[in-house]
Amino acid sequence: MRNLQKYQQDYELILRDELLANLYESKGYYQYRHPITGQRIHLGKNQQVAIKLAMQLNVGLSPLDNRVLIALKHSENNFTKSGKTFNDFVRYYQNNILPNKQLKSATLRDYGYCFNRFAQTLGSRDINQITLADISKFLAKYPPNQSNHYRAALSALWKYAVAEGLVSENIPAKTLKKRVTVQRLRLTFDGFLTIRKLAPDWLQNAMDLALITGQRVGDIANLNCNNIQDGFLLIKQSKTGQALKLPIIGQLATVINRCLANGCEYLISIKNKQITANHISQSFCKARKESGCYENIEHPPTFHEIRSLSAYLQQSGGLDKKEIQKWLGHASEKMTDLYLSRRETFKTVSHESMLQLSQIVTL
Repeated sequence: MRNLQKYQQDYELILRDELLANLYESKGYYQYRHPITGQRIHLGKNQQVAIKLAMQLNVGLSPLDNRVLIALKHSENNFTKSGKTFNDFVRYYQNNILPNKQLKSATLRDYGYCFNRFAQTLGSRDINQITLADISKFLAKYPPNQSNHYRAALSALWKYAVAEGLVSENIPAKTLKKRVTVQRLRLTFDGFLTIRKLAPDWLQNAMDLALITGQRVGDIANLNCNNIQDGFLLIKQSKTGQALKLPIIGQLATVINRCLANGCEYLISIKNKQITANHISQSFCKARKESGCYENIEHPPTFHEIRSLSAYLQQSGGLDKKEIQKWLGHASEKMTDLYLSRRETFKTVSHESMLQLSQIVTL
């Protein structure tokens, strides 16, 4: 018994010496000397605080045993459910799952924004203790579009939590989607023509391209001479990564020739300079106000509504629904994996469809 007590006393002295190593006192002030760089860190006059900080620094700066490193590496790559919070799983999801999805940077930023919102309410909770009522209460705080967006992100998280054995079911998927009411008034073809009359030439070109191609304003703004190849207009949609190939015939040929006459690399330009998507949208709103169309309307149509008008005209002209979906670059659920794989197989819109639209649209 005496030998055991003596051993314990000696061990405590050795441990204390190790934990208090690199701590120095001079004229009532305590300093810590970094064991590698030699840099001195001032710890103040409070002895207890200085000892505590020195012990933490010594432990933190000590090289780890290989067995400890293996254990830490194993815990980083494998997520277990004992005592893990929602934030723990989010970090695991971000570090181990999202990188394998090969998502675009904008999508990753969007995920990050969602996760920050989740952390404010659910972060400290044990993930297997979060209930359907908790999720429903969280989603109820937000308007329909935002709520449905968060619901999708939470469902994706829970899908992997189920796969890891952390939870038994995907409870966010059990919540109901909110009905989204389109508040923005649809743009009619008559309204389009009225606004177009008051638009400058470059904006008329942008409006015409949007109507004929059905593409988003960002993709219209980025169109340049490199997109024109072998009699086709090649469009790589920035939002979805979808690749589209439109034959340059009919009205599309007329509009593109008008754009190229400006002598700029970009199809939509002013004084040989590219025009941004924001400037296109703002200029459209200005022309709309000047036209008197949609006055006293709470949510008047924006430039983006030209895309909906394009789809409507295509459908009115008898184009097949699948052809319209291909034209606009809309994706079904089955196509999601294809978009994430970053394949760039161009979908060709038929010459017949382009000629048919040209007969419908008279600019």
